[in-house]
Amino acid sequence: MFFPSFGFWRNKAAPILATSGIVSNRLLEHNLYIGNNVTHYCIPETQNNTKHLEFCTKPAGDCKSGCFIDRTAVLVGSKPNELTFPGPIINAWKGDTLSINVHNRLRDPRMETETSIHWHGIMQHQTSWADGVAFVTECPIPSGKSFKYEFPITDQAGTFWYHSHLGAQYCDGLRGALIVRDPQDPGRFGYNAEDGEEFYTDTIHNDNTVITLSDWFRQRAAEGPSLPDLTLINGQVRPIISVQKDKKYRFRLISMACAVPWEFAIDEHRLNVIEVEGTLIKPYKIMRIPIHPGQRYSFIQLNPASGIPSLWSLTLYRRRGTRRRDYSQHYVAKSSKVVIKRSEPRVFFELPQSSEKDTTLDQDLEFHEIEVGLAKAPGGKFAGFALNGKKYERPSMPALLNILNNKMDPSDFPDGTIFVERNKTIQVTFKKADSIQGGPHPMHLHGHTFSVLRSVGDMRNLTEIDYIRHPPIQRDTVATSEFIHSANKTTSEVIIRFRTDNPGPWIMHCHIDAHLVLGMAIIFAEAKSEIIKYQKNMPTAAMKQQCVDYWASNPRPL
Repeated sequence: MFFPSFGFWRNKAAPILATSGIVSNRLLEHNLYIGNNVTHYCIPETQNNTKHLEFCTKPAGDCKSGCFIDRTAVLVGSKPNELTFPGPIINAWKGDTLSINVHNRLRDPRMETETSIHWHGIMQHQTSWADGVAFVTECPIPSGKSFKYEFPITDQAGTFWYHSHLGAQYCDGLRGALIVRDPQDPGRFGYNAEDGEEFYTDTIHNDNTVITLSDWFRQRAAEGPSLPDLTLINGQVRPIISVQKDKKYRFRLISMACAVPWEFAIDEHRLNVIEVEGTLIKPYKIMRIPIHPGQRYSFIQLNPASGIPSLWSLTLYRRRGTRRRDYSQHYVAKSSKVVIKRSEPRVFFELPQSSEKDTTLDQDLEFHEIEVGLAKAPGGKFAGFALNGKKYERPSMPALLNILNNKMDPSDFPDGTIFVERNKTIQVTFKKADSIQGGPHPMHLHGHTFSVLRSVGDMRNLTEIDYIRHPPIQRDTVATSEFIHSANKTTSEVIIRFRTDNPGPWIMHCHIDAHLVLGMAIIFAEAKSEIIKYQKNMPTAAMKQQCVDYWASNPRPL
C-alpha cells in the first residue's frame, strides 16, 4: 500500500532508524566573521546571450564565454580576511555544545548592514533565544558589533545549515553547512568515506562530500525579487570533487537556494538515501532527489574498484515553465559535468516510514488550518502574501524580548500569531496553496521537526489507523503545492503534526526568501508563559543591549 508524497512515498520497507544517545560533551568554540567582498563568476557559454552581455565583464582568463558576473556579496569566514561563499562548514558531534561568536563587519550601504544567523534544523531545546531570527528571537546584530550563540545539540545528528535570517540577506551570500555527526552511522550504513583525511574534524572549509546547491543573483536582495543568474554547486561554477576508487561515500545534499527547486541525479545511478533532514531511514534507492530551498538529504554512493575512477555526470533538473534555463558545469574526478535541465512537472520517490510509534499521533490533538493567500493593497493590487489573511510584518520589538518584559497579550505579538499550549499535538492543514502564484512554497517550521501526514498531490482522507500502520516521515521543511497544477483545482492540502514540547516563539515561513519578505510567515507562540523559565544561559543583558544598539541607527516606529 502506497501513500503518495512529494519528495518520498511511504513504504513499509524503509523504517526510520533511531539515533544513538549522546556521544560527546565538548564545548566547540568558533568565530564567524560576516563581511562584504566582491565575488567573480564565469557565466557558462550556454548563458552567454544578449541579456547577460548587458551587465557582464570580460577580463582575460579561463572563462570560455568571456563573460563574468561581478558583484559585492555578503560573505562569511572563520577569519576576518578569509570570507567565502558558501561559508566554512561547521562540524560537531552529537552531544556537543556549539559556542559561535558572530562578528558583524558589514559596511556596504546598498545591502543590509545588520545581520542575524539561524541554525536551520537545530531545534534549540531550551535555547530559543539562539534561534537567530531577527525580530522574533533577537534584534539584528548591528555593524561593528558581535553576538555569541551558544546551544547544545543533545538529541540531533544529521545534515543542517546556517544562514542569515534578516530580510532576504542570505540571497546575497550568507549561507554555510552545519554537520552534526553520529559515530555509529558509518557502521550502521556501511560507508567508509565521508570527509577524506579531515574526517570528523571540527571545522572544514572544503569538504568534498557536502554538496551545496545555490542560486546566485546579480541583483542585490534589497532591490527586490529577481530571477537567479547562475546555479552554483559548492559555491562554484566548475568545482572539483575528488573521489577514490573502492570507496563507499556518504554525500550530504543541501539546498541553500533562495528560490529554485531542483531534482538532483548522478548519471543513471540509483542513490541510496539514508537521511532526511536529521531523520535516519533504512537505505532507499531512487534515481532523482527532488529538493526545495531549505531541504537536505544524505545518500550513499559506491565508487567502483575496477578500472579508472568513475566519472559522474551530476544533473540538476529545473521546474518546467521557467523563463530562464541555467547551465552550470560541475566536475567530479576529472571531466564530469552538471547540466540544468527542464523536468517533468511531478517526479516522486519513496517516503520511508517509521518503525517506532509516532509521538504526534492521537495525543491531545488540536487542529489548525493555514490558508495561503495574497495580500492586497487598496485597489486590489498585489501587496505580498498572507497566511490566514494576515501579511506578516516584522515587529520593532522581538517577540522573545516582549515575553522577557512580561508583555504577552496578543497585541504584543505579530498579527496572526497562533498561541498553543505545552504538551499538545498540533495538526496543521495548508489550504489553497495550489491557487497561489510562486509555488511550491516550501514551508519551514523553527523549533521542531514535524510528521508529514499528507503531502503534495495526495488528497485522500487518511485515518489514525493509516498513520499507525504507515508512520509518516519527520522533517522540518515541506512543499505545500505542486510545481504545475490546473487552474482553480485543488490538488494538495498538505497536513503536518508536531508536538509542543519546546516552549518558544517559533516562526513558520515559506523558504523562498522573497516570499518571507513579502509576508508569507506566521508565528507559533508555544507555551508563552513558560518560555522564559525554559531558557538556558540566555544572555539577557547582551540581548537588550543589542536592541539598544540597533535602535540607535534604526529608530523604532512610533
